[in-house]
Amino acid sequence: MIVHWRMFVPPRFPAARKLLGFAAVLAVYTTVVAWAEEQYHPGPLSKWDAGLSVVNGLILGSLVTFRTNEAKRRYWEARSLWGQLINESRNLLVKARGLDSLSNTDRARWAQLIVGFCHALRLHLRGGRWLRDVTGFESATETPAHVPLYIATLVQHELADWRRQGKLDDMQLWLFDRHARELLNICGGCEKILNTPIPLTYRALVHRGITLIMLVTPILLAQDIAYWAVPVMAVTAYFVFGVEMAAVDIEEPFGLDPDDLPLEGLCETIEASARQTLG
Repeated sequence: MIVHWRMFVPPRFPAARKLLGFAAVLAVYTTVVAWAEEQYHPGPLSKWDAGLSVVNGLILGSLVTFRTNEAKRRYWEARSLWGQLINESRNLLVKARGLDSLSNTDRARWAQLIVGFCHALRLHLRGGRWLRDVTGFESATETPAHVPLYIATLVQHELADWRRQGKLDDMQLWLFDRHARELLNICGGCEKILNTPIPLTYRALVHRGITLIMLVTPILLAQDIAYWAVPVMAVTAYFVFGVEMAAVDIEEPFGLDPDDLPLEGLCETIEASARQTLG
């Protein structure tokens, strides 16, 4: 049985160097604490170390759990919305493929609108605001304030034109519209995540709480295990602050950081669906 060597290589993550810095700083701090404990033996604290360790563990666990759960919830909500966008886009493309009344020009225009909306939403969530930056609209001269809304309006106009020209009946129009109106619902859901960050009070409380606990814990450990507290605290700091930094990264899922959603790849998935379905 052959096992590839890459299975044993830990994955890279963008915050590794910063985390090593945090671990090094805390290791130095713990060394100083251990030295001070060895020199001065602050006796009264030894009566509290067991109880304080339990309290610190409970507080630290609560803070980290809250932080990561909230960040993960935002990330997966964003991913679910983009998964829905892929499904709705494919439904719109498949239904257009099944209409014999549509010409090749109609199908090309439809693919341009559906793929364009996905790229427009990607750019919109990252601060873009020009229609000409959207794939398929490079020669556009219009400058709408909200590009995804503009393209979603074009989708509805296209459906209205097909109905007026007799290319759609009322039932077919309804089948298209049930998917087309979801485009703006998805856009609104993404904007809700983008424009509603985790409150500053919660973020500050979690960050300061973790920092305070990491400063107090070496004092307790040094009384029992002396200088062995240095590697213990270095490893603890690496993972505790790593979880905090990972939460900071994924709570804003639409950016360009390595941990953010791969919006370019999701848009390429929709483009590939358009090519496969409509040619």
